[in-house]
Amino acid sequence: MIYKRGKKYWYHFVFNGEHVQRSTKQGNPRVARQIESAYKTKLAKGEVNLAEREKIPSLAGFKQRFLDEIRVRRADHPETIQFYECKYAGLLKFVPLAQARLDHVDEKLIAQFTARMVNDGYERSTINRHLATLRRGLRLAAKWRIIDRVPSIELLSGENQREFVLARDLESDYFDACPEFLRNWARFALETGMRRKELRSLKWADVHVDPVGKARRGYIHVRGTKSQNSKRNLSLTAAAQIVLLRQRQISQCESLEASINLRREPLS
Repeated sequence: MIYKRGKKYWYHFVFNGEHVQRSTKQGNPRVARQIESAYKTKLAKGEVNLAEREKIPSLAGFKQRFLDEIRVRRADHPETIQFYECKYAGLLKFVPLAQARLDHVDEKLIAQFTARMVNDGYERSTINRHLATLRRGLRLAAKWRIIDRVPSIELLSGENQREFVLARDLESDYFDACPEFLRNWARFALETGMRRKELRSLKWADVHVDPVGKARRGYIHVRGTKSQNSKRNLSLTAAAQIVLLRQRQISQCESLEASINLRREPLS
């Protein structure tokens, strides 16, 4: 597979269980594919030794390669890509870490980075997300045989938990605080318990308002965004079905999100 980074095309594929990623140094996709094919042929003939160690980059120099991998692996999760972009940039703000070669990033340097973030007043949860990003980057470097070992990276204990469960007796206050155009969306989300990405991917074709068998009401088919197992059918509550029926009357949008969110119609 080839992809464009800047003005040049790169290729990446897996050979004998190992990830291969290199620049073709070409701006023409046809020529880039030819170079990729020629390299695969050399690998098959044993003319190229993957064990040859490439020059070890600094953490800053490894940034683009790491983020390119995240963008390929998480192309359908833009929020995940944005998360790693943000946290990697945070790692590079600590100059000793940014300038260190990957094989020189050890427990001592990581401890210095952690201490700096603590002294600067960052929450433990924020610090841990940076450490987790560093750990993932170093594990990729080890997988690609850029470094021999991944240092031990321990997350800080005592993270503040931000979990909150909205009680039924607080729902009316919650809806009153919502802008009018969000009330339908908020009520539907609370009634179904669907994740935000699942709600955004919901189409009218997934909505079945007619009961099946002995069911009292219809159901919606959730396409699933977190994993293959997250695909499921959810029975509609009375309140959720009222929202759907009302929105169907006022909107012809294919996307349910567009129907509820963009029409800015209040729930009467």
